[in-house]
This record gives sequence, structure tokens and C-alpha cells, in this order.
Amino acid sequence: GKRQVFDMSRRMFLPTADPREGFEDFLSWLEEIGAGRELVLVSHGNADILVLDRNLARYHLQERLYSAVSHFVDFQDYVQVHFKDVSSRMALRELVKIFCAGRNFRLHCADEDARALQCVCWSLHSMRGVPPAQYNSNIARMRRISIKSITIPKNCREIKELAGRLNPG
Repeated sequence: GKRQVFDMSRRMFLPTADPREGFEDFLSWLEEIGAGRELVLVSHGNADILVLDRNLARYHLQERLYSAVSHFVDFQDYVQVHFKDVSSRMALRELVKIFCAGRNFRLHCADEDARALQCVCWSLHSMRGVPPAQYNSNIARMRRISIKSITIPKNCREIKELAGRLNPG
């Protein structure tokens, strides 16, 4: 009765977890690695941050995310500011071809996207002679992604109260 995911490329079942359990494990890992220091999540575009926010909100876990993470940065914005000769709107697949030649990643899969983006970041900075301290400083000064939406369960008290005020009849 447990849901399973079959990886068509590797032709095998992947280990799975209940969504809440998976999100809680992810948040625990973020809290552990971020303990006592600033933690920045970098994404390629800002859509993934919004998806993460909405999924965590389904389990009332987004406050843990915002407690653990100092801020979110869009790598496309970072490239536009710090590497003007590289197209900031290039797909991650294209960046991997250029900066991680010979490496294969299964893109559009969260863990592999993260590894691919990490490889692109490290390779790009290494090729340009940007030391890690400078990269960290650059990231810290980047415009932060802000979440422009909130998720409220439709049956919550606040929504019922608001609906009653807007439509008393």
C-alpha cells in the first residue's frame, strides 16, 4: 500500500517517504547545516522556491524553513550581476553543457538539479578565478527572493471569518 516511484532511466524503484516525513527530514538537515550561521538557498530561477513554500505550507512547516534559511537567491539574477558575459536566462541544461562538460545530471529531479547547479557554480567561479570567500560575499549581497503569496487552508478559522465579513448574507 505504500507509494513507490519507478525510475525509468535506471529501471529501478526508488526509496520513498511520506511527504510530511520527507519535508521534516529536509528541514532537519537545513537546521543542522545552518546551525549558528547564515544559510542561503540558491535556485535556478525563483519558481522552485515558490513550489517549496506551497508544499511546506500544506503541512504547516514553512515557518521552520524561514527560521532555518537566512534568504533565497536566484542564480539567474546572480549570473546577470556577476558574470555579464554569460546569458542569465540560459537553461540549467545549457549551463551544465558549458561549465560541467562530461558530467551527467538527471535534470528536473530535485536532488540532481541541486547537484547540477552546484557544479555550475563551482566551475564558473573556478574558471573565472573567483575565490570561495568572494563568492560567498557576492551571494550575501544579492537581492533576496521574496515570497509574494501565502497559503491558507480553505477551512481555517481566519478564512471563514473573512468570508463572513465580505459576504455577511
